[in-house]
Amino acid sequence: MEPVRVGGAGQMRAFLRPGHAAQDDGDTAEGLPRPHRAHEVEGAPVGEDDIDEYRRRAHLKANRSLRVPDPDAERGWRWQQLSGYAAGLTAEDFTLMEWPRQGDNPDEPRQVYVHVVQTRVRSLYRCQLVIARPALDAPASATRYGASSDLDADVTTLLGHIAARWDVEVFFSDTKDLLGLDQYQLMTTTAIVRFWTLVLAAYTLIEEERARLALAQQRPVTSGEARRTLQHLHYRHLLGWIEQELHAGVDADALYDRLAA
Repeated sequence: MEPVRVGGAGQMRAFLRPGHAAQDDGDTAEGLPRPHRAHEVEGAPVGEDDIDEYRRRAHLKANRSLRVPDPDAERGWRWQQLSGYAAGLTAEDFTLMEWPRQGDNPDEPRQVYVHVVQTRVRSLYRCQLVIARPALDAPASATRYGASSDLDADVTTLLGHIAARWDVEVFFSDTKDLLGLDQYQLMTTTAIVRFWTLVLAAYTLIEEERARLALAQQRPVTSGEARRTLQHLHYRHLLGWIEQELHAGVDADALYDRLAA
């Protein structure tokens, strides 16, 4: 069921409606943390400083192309898809590194195999291309691609750039999948800002509930789980209030009018 396609507070009711299909967050089965959807960065900011920061932390799709040397080509190089380039790498081309965002278990550090090459990505810019996979024999679907315009950065710094951008992607995915951030139909700047404020408030509530559940259950909890817990609590309170009103002698029709208002 899709989020309600209306503006204002009506949109926010979507995250309290039970049965709403939403994709949970978390790590992939292959072991690499990633956003819900593998998609490229969208909507570069407008300020020069923001654009530079945006460029430092771009995630790429596997079907993008990079420039590779080719002595047989007319210009001495050719374009090759990232997936094809990664498939040709050997174990010696990767370095084992710790992922900057560690999991909850300190005894099991999150590690990734990383390959870095300075090149040009088609329709992008000259950059350091970062290819990461959770294991050397991991399937192609587990490979992740990132690009940074920080040409002087070492591998540790590059992973820091990409992990920071990854957090932004997860936030965008959560607010879209769980709260319908991209579903509003508003025309004025004031209305849009109000809607974004409501989304951020709801997201903060979900994150606080997620942290509470993780502490209480001593296990990782996804934002989707926290959202469903809040939904169940909301409707339990609603049903309890209806029962209380009926026991107090409130007429059913009057109660219905109050709920439908």
